[in-house]
Amino acid sequence: MMSDEKEIRWMGSAYDDLLAFPDDPRRSAGFQLGKSKHCFQKKTQATSKQDKGIAEARYRAVVNARKVRK
Repeated sequence: MMSDEKEIRWMGSAYDDLLAFPDDPRRSAGFQLGKSKHCFQKKTQATSKQDKGIAEARYRAVVNARKVRK
């Protein structure tokens, strides 16, 4: 049987930040992430200009953060 589980892609320090949480809150956060990632569905093939702008800004932030680390 094929699972509908989707991979969580961690950006920046998000994963390390999560690991720094105390055990119980970290487990709760992981559980909630697992529950919430199946509730989003793409309704159209088109991507709005606003969403493209947000994605572009976030991508630039990740690229810039990686440049600073080097």
